[in-house]
Amino acid sequence: VIAIPTVKRIEKEYFKDTIQNLMKNIEHYEWRNVLFLVFVANFPSDEKSSIDIINWLNLTFPKAVNQGLFEVIEPPE
Repeated sequence: VIAIPTVKRIEKEYFKDTIQNLMKNIEHYEWRNVLFLVFVANFPSDEKSSIDIINWLNLTFPKAVNQGLFEVIEPPE
């Protein structure tokens, strides 16, 4: 499990660069042994941020999403 915390930033968003770099450096055969746990740490909880991340992951890495490489969580309200 690779935990990746992220928060909504105004100027620079590091999340997409981080995920793209990780996905570029992981071999397809390694996917079955990896889970990216994305923690959307916006306070108060911002459902739109989580949905934006999920949509981006689905568009950018559809095969990885379908194979269960990503789980997106957020703090309770």
